[in-house]
Amino acid sequence: AGMAVSAVEGGLRPTNFYACNFVGQIAYHDFEGVTVRAEEGERLIEHLGDKRVMLLRNHGILVMGRTLPEAFIKHWSLQRACEIQVATASMGTPIEVPADVVAIHQRDLHKVQIPGGAGAADFAAMVRLVDRIDRSWRD
Repeated sequence: AGMAVSAVEGGLRPTNFYACNFVGQIAYHDFEGVTVRAEEGERLIEHLGDKRVMLLRNHGILVMGRTLPEAFIKHWSLQRACEIQVATASMGTPIEVPADVVAIHQRDLHKVQIPGGAGAADFAAMVRLVDRIDRSWRD
C-alpha cells in the first residue's frame, strides 16, 4: 500500500484518521532507479529537509524517529494510512478532510501524553507477539 500511494499523483491524501497525522509532514523524492550512486544520497537528504517522513515516488515509504518505538509507530501509522487510502479509492471517490479539521486534529494529537513516549506500548506489544512465535531472534 505504501508503494501504491507513492506511485499516484498527489501521494498521501487527507482521507482518513491516520493520513491526517501526516499532512504537511511528508517529503517526496522522485524515483531515480536502483540507488547505487552516492550523489542520490545527497538529493535524498536535500528533499527530506526538516521532515522525518518521506514518500519515495514509485518505491515506498521511509520514516525516521528519535527512538526505535517512535519509528515503528510512525511507520505502522503511515502504512495504515496508505492501506486505508488504497481501500477507500477502490470503492469510489474518497472524501478529503478539510484543512481546518486536519489542523485541529494535529493540534490535539500532539497534546496526547503517552507513557514511555510515542510508540512505546505498541512496540512492546509487537515484541511480545514475536517472542510468542519465536524467541530465537534474541540470540
